[in-house]
Amino acid sequence: IIGVLLFIAPRLPSESAAGTETKVSVQDLWKEKLASLPEGDRGRIGNFAEKGETDSLRNYFMGVRDAFGFGIARSYMAEKSGKSEDWMNAGQDLYRAAMIQAPEHRGEIFTLAIAAFDKVLERSPKDKEARLKKGICLVEQRQDPMKGVGLLKALTEEDSTYIDAHLQLGFFSLQSSQWDKAESRF
Repeated sequence: IIGVLLFIAPRLPSESAAGTETKVSVQDLWKEKLASLPEGDRGRIGNFAEKGETDSLRNYFMGVRDAFGFGIARSYMAEKSGKSEDWMNAGQDLYRAAMIQAPEHRGEIFTLAIAAFDKVLERSPKDKEARLKKGICLVEQRQDPMKGVGLLKALTEEDSTYIDAHLQLGFFSLQSSQWDKAESRF
């Protein structure tokens, strides 16, 4: 996994010295991911992605302990289909990958997850789940955590019964030792 990350990480979206984001295409990341696979697996895995065989891709990438590879595969399939549901799944899989990857690559993978949730929000700006997941990623990414907290707070203001947003705000309050805020969320 580390070798694959070292191969791909320089090409992931990241903040440049000037503070602007470098765009990288999902197509390019997928091509690089396929090229990094053992030769005997490339054609089979490429076919799984072309056919949208999510279970086969999940089984392969989880079998080789490459959650990031699965997230990229899901992003590639979402880009092909253009469906909000596929982008949501890609974002969730990238989020999970970021949570288990080496810390030095988490921010870049969160950037890809946020981009996937943004694709959902382009089509459905009020989608509560996409806004929730994007907010969580923004906090976990740690580049602009207050922007994520703001998204979560906006969700609770719009719907005071949205428990998932309250729980996330409570968890983040606990992580930052803000005991009184955590207590009010729980």
